[in-house]
Amino acid sequence: MNSRQFDLKNLAVLAILLAISFLMIGASTPYKAELNRRKICMTNELVNFRSNYCYAQDNQNQLPTLQPGKSMPWLFNIFYSDTDILISYGSQKATFYCPSATYKYLDNKFWRYSEGWNHLPIADNIPEPNALDRDSYYRVIGYSFLNIIRPPNSSMPSHWYDDQHHFKPGFHPLPTTFDVDNGSEQELIVDVVMSSGPPADDQDARARLNYFNVEGGAYALWGIRDQSNHRANNLDIPAGGNTAYLDGHIKWVNFGQGRCRDFDDHTDKMVLRTDYPYFWW
Repeated sequence: MNSRQFDLKNLAVLAILLAISFLMIGASTPYKAELNRRKICMTNELVNFRSNYCYAQDNQNQLPTLQPGKSMPWLFNIFYSDTDILISYGSQKATFYCPSATYKYLDNKFWRYSEGWNHLPIADNIPEPNALDRDSYYRVIGYSFLNIIRPPNSSMPSHWYDDQHHFKPGFHPLPTTFDVDNGSEQELIVDVVMSSGPPADDQDARARLNYFNVEGGAYALWGIRDQSNHRANNLDIPAGGNTAYLDGHIKWVNFGQGRCRDFDDHTDKMVLRTDYPYFWW
């Protein structure tokens, strides 16, 4: 193991220790507890960013991407083979989950989601699929890694890309490399913020959308609804989310500053959504 990988693994361990300490102390009020979880969440994104960055240093500045022809329908799904890559560069299971999304953070079913079609929980002592199958199984995690989503994808309109599944000029919203001019503006990793319906123009209509009870595959399997990661204090709307950018800086983005990414708006640099739910950042 080289020193860079050792440092990354130490950072991942630090993130886990911070999670434990923040949850044990300093949680005198729900608001303070949530602020502590945001700090842990930011540390998780830092660990995962550095894993992507170190991979790129060994691969001509290219980010890890899915195999050609692979697609993921929802933005928090990731193949086993992709987590293998990131873990080999320093990420750990815990750093793929926002601590505010406790329904995922504490449940192994999401980490091994594709193995759970029999409606049964997956025990840790049951081996995962072997290397030959790991690009066919996927996990449900607590963040959206924008660099691993590639066409063809059910959420992308066909006019974005040609017959070889290459983006046409003007339709290249997803990061593939660190070698860009606008790294401070290009999102790489984002907190999950979702809604059960499309965006609304007025604030009242937006507030009526459901952000914490979205029915998807986990609901069909186990009766568990998907949720946005961070809830605004005593409200049924998201507070916002942490966002890691290609230049390495990570910042908190309030919910009111984010946008629902809808492919009807061709002027947006990232115009991606699925039929259900809608994703925001």
